[in-house]
Amino acid sequence: MLVAFATLLLAAQAPPPAETAAADPAYARDGRLAVSVRGDLWVLAGGDSGTWIRITSGPASDRQLAWTPDGSALVFASDRAGRFDLWRVGIGSAGATGEPERITSAPGWEGEPTVGTAGDVVFVRGTGPTARLVRRDSDGAERLVTRGRDGAERWPAYAPDGRRLAYVTSSERGTALRLRWLEGDSTTVVLNNRP
Repeated sequence: MLVAFATLLLAAQAPPPAETAAADPAYARDGRLAVSVRGDLWVLAGGDSGTWIRITSGPASDRQLAWTPDGSALVFASDRAGRFDLWRVGIGSAGATGEPERITSAPGWEGEPTVGTAGDVVFVRGTGPTARLVRRDSDGAERLVTRGRDGAERWPAYAPDGRRLAYVTSSERGTALRLRWLEGDSTTVVLNNRP
């Protein structure tokens, strides 16, 4: 039993496999780096030359991660319940502080989370031309971020102050990078790529 525990502990702290490409890197404000490798989440603790700690493991594909502003948790997309929903896992100095908890469960695909200063999460629900940005408040209430008139909405990113959101729209009219002020109804196109 002790040998099995020691083997498990060493495996959890070994670096991710070098032959496998990493995806979706995300820095916490304190400098910790999280990444998805072969469907598992890892955190590099202690700076660039620190120790890799495995956060999730198993057959699920865990990816598209975002830190909470205080660095206490990761929000990520996972198919661990059969389809891609958003999950949250607490992070401490030794790794995960518990099991991942599911925070969304709507039918269809959900992913690409970004976390605001108040703990709210903006993410993409749906695929293709029906992909829309949804804002989930810390109390679980959800609402659409826009009216969805500009095509598929993807890749949201909160501004550090939590008041604005950058995101990409795409349609037959082209692709645009937009800025959305979350208090109010104002959106500005800052980059436009028409076909």
